Amino acid sequence: MATARLAAHEVSEAGTRWCAGLPCVAEERLTELQRAAAERVYGRARNATVAYVGITLLSTLGLSLWASGRLIERGWLGLAIAFTVFAMLMPICIVKALDHGRTALPLRRDLEDGFMWVFEGRLAQARYEEEDPEVAQLLAAGLFVRGDLEQRISILPRSGRLLHVNGRNVPPDRRLHVATTAAWPTDLYRYSLPPEVKEVFGSSARELKRRRIAEPERAELKRHVARLTSVPWVLIALTALMSALVSSWIVRDETTPRDAFAALALVSWMYVALRHLRGYILARRLEADLDVGWLLSWQVSEIPGVEPSPPPLPEPPHSTVPPFQHAEVLPVSQRDWMIDGKPAAWRRVLSRSA
Repeated sequence: MATARLAAHEVSEAGTRWCAGLPCVAEERLTELQRAAAERVYGRARNATVAYVGITLLSTLGLSLWASGRLIERGWLGLAIAFTVFAMLMPICIVKALDHGRTALPLRRDLEDGFMWVFEGRLAQARYEEEDPEVAQLLAAGLFVRGDLEQRISILPRSGRLLHVNGRNVPPDRRLHVATTAAWPTDLYRYSLPPEVKEVFGSSARELKRRRIAEPERAELKRHVARLTSVPWVLIALTALMSALVSSWIVRDETTPRDAFAALALVSWMYVALRHLRGYILARRLEADLDVGWLLSWQVSEIPGVEPSPPPLPEPPHSTVPPFQHAEVLPVSQRDWMIDGKPAAWRRVLSRSA
């Protein structure tokens, strides 16, 4: 337990932990009811892992016997049934065993540690949470409520299993992700925009401020760039598979079942390639923001210790007051960086550690 608490303390020093749009405020011991619920989920996942591993071994043995010709010596129907049962069942069981194993092992370590992380706070307005799918899922399930109400959730640190929501225990079947972002710097000093930039913004530029990107924030931006530009192994594998299937598709005159796999591989490759291209473009823009080294900043109302500056951007339709008090934006990528002291949703999504 001491090792787990030390690791959690080190993570908190590196930045601020977030889950489903809420900051981490405390660590609490597991209650007996919460421990019992987590143990039931762990028991189901452990038993399922053992069962799927056993079926995988039996399927491997059956496939080996079928390949050697000892299982069924003749008959196309028998060969088709044997191939379907063993060759198709084995990869499905491997995937299921890995999935349940990823649930059981972290849950076992959580039960040994015996504590949970507590996240508490208010949700941002809808447009500032739309990039976090977990917030949308909790809202759709009726577990979260928008508005000025304080939300409070408790999750297990290693497995991310949700245990407690707004005063009631829930079955730990839902898994959430924890993100660590750079803490908002306390020693802020804002500067006026340079003359050449004021000419671009026009009359509204006199109210807009800028501040330097702090070193922890620069480190976070570099991590985002590294993650977005990492080697796309999935795209490379799909490219090789798609090339082989489509090549055989082109050179043949008759249609075979392999053509369906080729079309599916082509669609999958286009989807993965588009996602990687969008990430690569965002990474280049974030690198440009690093080179600039500034954040654009404005706020609606006065906050103690911070110089006020009204927003220069157009107000949302059918609203006279922007849905935030203070905001910061990256100038090149035009990505929100901070809304009312909370990191933008895309930062939390890219920073997820689990």
